[in-house]
Amino acid sequence: MNRKLVANELFKAFRLKKFYLFMILIGIVEVSNVLQYKAKGPEHIFLYPNGQSLAIQMVGGLPQIMVVFLAIFVADMMADELRHGTVKLTLLRQVGRRELLHAKIVSMFFFAAAMLLFTIVSSYVVGTAAFGWGDRTVFEGTSFPPGAGVYMTLQSALLSLLPYLGFGLLVLYIAIVTANMGITIGVALGLMIIEPIFQHSDALVNYSIISQIYFFHLQFWKDFSPGKMILSIAVICAYAAVFYLGSVSAFRRKDIAS
Repeated sequence: MNRKLVANELFKAFRLKKFYLFMILIGIVEVSNVLQYKAKGPEHIFLYPNGQSLAIQMVGGLPQIMVVFLAIFVADMMADELRHGTVKLTLLRQVGRRELLHAKIVSMFFFAAAMLLFTIVSSYVVGTAAFGWGDRTVFEGTSFPPGAGVYMTLQSALLSLLPYLGFGLLVLYIAIVTANMGITIGVALGLMIIEPIFQHSDALVNYSIISQIYFFHLQFWKDFSPGKMILSIAVICAYAAVFYLGSVSAFRRKDIAS
């Protein structure tokens, strides 16, 4: 892999104002949750009041906004660059299309990881400032010792990266095919809107990448089932493989010169 190309894509990603705007929005959600809890109590917002618990609850609730963030990020880095000719300028420097695509996938992965890391750190800070650190981590009605709670929070974030990658590759494929930022984001939002249909169907829920984003990390510590876990991994890998190969094929055939 071309390290300079990857470094350039990462530099472009971390230079985006959207990147820091997304962080601000995550912080606003965290503070809003704390304020709502203090104003209305647990009957209006499900939140165990300590710093340890806010982080795992934010990681579990992040898919609602992370799907939107990831769609905007991927649309910006691929569809918008295709439309404005930035990709063509990069390819003129004797860079292979597959190399460039791989660099953008790495950038997308690091974006998701950075958002998750920021969410964990900022949640610990906000939650501890508001409620104190606490003597346990509580999530989904289960209590964990502090060390186990921190480990579970980090584990949940790492596991979440796999379905985020699968979803990101799906969005990347749409961005390459359409070369339109609006359509790319719109299709991604459409998938999120119809997600309740999958969640209300036992036959379909395991085959939705959005459902996997919501629930994949929970399978490793809540109602553990080896068969269901293997199915989830297979589904996520299938999404990643199909849309990676689709992206490679579509990008290779894309008329970038026009």
